[in-house]
Amino acid sequence: MIDGIEGATFQRTLVDLEDCQCVRCRAPVLLVADPDPDTIIRSAIKCSICDAEYDLIWGVPFLGAYDREDITGLIEIAANARADNLYPDGPTIRRLECLLRAYHEAPDRRAFVEGEPDEFVRAPWFSNRYDEWLHFTELTKDLSFSGLSVLDVGAGTGFDTHRLVVAGAQVTTLEYNPALCRNGNKAVPEARWIGGLAHSIDTEFKVFNRHPGVLLGINESLPSFTAFESVLMRHGPSLDIGLLTGVLYRARLRGLGPL
Repeated sequence: MIDGIEGATFQRTLVDLEDCQCVRCRAPVLLVADPDPDTIIRSAIKCSICDAEYDLIWGVPFLGAYDREDITGLIEIAANARADNLYPDGPTIRRLECLLRAYHEAPDRRAFVEGEPDEFVRAPWFSNRYDEWLHFTELTKDLSFSGLSVLDVGAGTGFDTHRLVVAGAQVTTLEYNPALCRNGNKAVPEARWIGGLAHSIDTEFKVFNRHPGVLLGINESLPSFTAFESVLMRHGPSLDIGLLTGVLYRARLRGLGPL
C-alpha cells in the first residue's frame, strides 16, 4: 500500500529495463551506468547485440533518438521547459483527484465551486482537468486493471498514470518530453517511466496485456514536421504563425498569459 491508496501495492526504485528492446535491432538493452535523478548520463544504456547507445535523462531511460519528423515535438519540449512552469507533484495530483470526485458528486456544482475553500476548483484549468477525469472514469468504469501490465502513451505529468496505478495496474509510461518525464517519475514513482516517441517502439505492444482497457487512447498527437510544413505551405498567407504555435504549444504571446 502506498500513501494509503487502495490498489497501489508496489513502487519502483531503480531503472527497470525488463522487456525493453533496442529500437534499432530489437535485442535486449543493458544498463551500464548508475541512474541519477538530477543528471543526464550519456550512453548509460547499451544494446546487447548492436552496441547502440541510449541516454538516461534525469533517471529516465530514453530509447530512440529524435529525427526530422519530430521537430514539432521539440518545439513543445522547449515550450514546456520554461522556468515558470509549475508541474504537479504526487500530493497535488491526489489533492486534485479528491476535488474532481467531490465536484462530480456535488448535487449543486455551482454552489460547490463557490463554497469550496480550496482555490483549485476556481482555477481556469479546473474544467479541463474535470473533462479528462470524467473521460477516464467513464471509459474504465466497467474494467478491472488489477494485475494488468498497462502502457500509457503520452503520459504527460502523470494524471492518468496515477489513476491506472490506483486501479492496480503495473504501468509503463512512454513520454517524449524529458521535463515531463522528470516530473512524472517523481510524482508517480510507482510507474515505470520510459522516454521516447511512440514511433520508436513495437506497435504490436506484445509485452502488454490484451485487454480493451489496456490502451485507452494515444495522447501523443503531435503532427509530424512534414504535415506541419505542408499546412504552412498551403495556408501560410492566412495563418498567424505566432498564434498557431501558441495554441499548439501553450507558448506565451505578447499581451496574453499562458494559453
